[in-house]
Amino acid sequence: MTLRPFLFASAAFSTLAASLSAPALAEEGMWTFDAFPAAQVRQRYGWAPDQAWLDKVRQSAVRLTGGCSASFVSAEGLILTNHHCVAGCLQDVSTAKLDYVDNGFTAATRANEKLCPGQQAEVVTAIRDVTGDVNGTIGNATGLAAVKAKTAAIARIESAGCPDTKLTRCQVVTLYGGGQYKLYTYHKYSDVRIVWAPEAKAPQFGGDPDNFNFPRYALDAAFLRAYENGQPVATPQHLAWSPRPPVEGEAVEGAEGEGKKKKLSGKALILFIVLPAVLVLGGGGAAAYLLLFSGHPAEQHAEAGEHGKAKGEAPAEPTPGPNGTTIVPGEAGVTFVGLPEMLVNIGGPDGRPAFLKLKLTIEAPNQEAVTSAANTAPSRARRSQSRAASS
Repeated sequence: MTLRPFLFASAAFSTLAASLSAPALAEEGMWTFDAFPAAQVRQRYGWAPDQAWLDKVRQSAVRLTGGCSASFVSAEGLILTNHHCVAGCLQDVSTAKLDYVDNGFTAATRANEKLCPGQQAEVVTAIRDVTGDVNGTIGNATGLAAVKAKTAAIARIESAGCPDTKLTRCQVVTLYGGGQYKLYTYHKYSDVRIVWAPEAKAPQFGGDPDNFNFPRYALDAAFLRAYENGQPVATPQHLAWSPRPPVEGEAVEGAEGEGKKKKLSGKALILFIVLPAVLVLGGGGAAAYLLLFSGHPAEQHAEAGEHGKAKGEAPAEPTPGPNGTTIVPGEAGVTFVGLPEMLVNIGGPDGRPAFLKLKLTIEAPNQEAVTSAANTAPSRARRSQSRAASS
C-alpha cells in the first residue's frame, strides 16, 4: 500500500497548499505580454485572456536584482519568490550570533522586516516596439560599424525613455535574433525588505535533481516586501492563491455567449508569459508561469446535442471523513484524502515561537489506503491533548 503526498507548501501566516489530480501539459511557445496569440488560443480552447487579465498579470509580475522572477501576492507589496533569490539578503542581514541563512528568518511585525542591501524590485509598466528606430540607425552598416550603430541607438533610446533613473529603468530587449527590438519600461522599487525565509535545508531538500521535477517536496519559497517613501507599496494588482486543484477537461468561461462554457480538450491550459524573453534565453530573467483555471469549484460541461453527448456531471464534492479529514473521489479509482491543518512550532532564531502551517493532501489508490489515511490522521482532539501534554 502506497500513500503518496501530492504537494504542500505553507509558510508563516500565509497558507499555500495545492494538489494536482492530473498532469497539466503546456502547449508549445512562450509569449511576451504584448504579443499573446489570443485569437489562436480562443480558436483552440474557446477562451482566451482579455487585455485586462494580461495587464493584471503584467503588473503582478516582478523581476528582482540578479534576474530572479517573483510576484506580488498581496495588496500591500508582499512578494513571493524562491529561496535562493533571497540568500544574498539573508547573508547581508545576518550577524555573528544570528545566521538567517541556516536558521531562517521571520519578521513578527512590519517593523522587524529588514532592508535587503542592493536589492531592487522592478515591474514592467510599458512595452514599445523600437525595431524601426534601431534598424534605421544601423542602415546598411555591417560588421563592427553595425554593432557600434546598434549599441549607440539602444543607449539613446533607453536614456530618452527613462530620464528619471531613480524610479524607472529602461531596457531595449532583442527578440528573435534581432528581428525585433522592444523597449521595456520598468517602475523600480529600491527599498525591498525580507519578511520570511525558511531554514536553508527546507528549500534544498531533494537537491538539484528535485529542482527540475514536479511535484517537488521542498519548501522553496521566501517573502519580501516592496516599500516606497517608507511605506509598503500599494499593489491592488496581485496574484491571489487558489487552493483548488485543476482537473482534466477544466471548464473555462467561453466566448460563445452568456452562460455557455467550453470544455478544454483533455488537458489544462498553461500559459508561459515571458518578461522579457531575452533574459530567459540568456539564463536569467523574470517569467510568470501561470496555470489558468476558473476561480470557482470545477465544473465540466458538454453542450447537449453535440455529437449526441448529454450534459456532463459536475465533479464530486468533498465529504467529511474521520478525524477532520475530507474525502474527494478522483478518476480511475483514486481518492484524495485531505488531512486537517497542522501547526508546527519551528522556533525563531531569536528564541521566540515561529509557526509553520501545513496542509497535506494524500492520493490513495484504493479504499484500504483511504481508510488507513483517514483513521490515522491526527484529529483535533489528539492534537489538543498533545499540545497540553507538552506545555
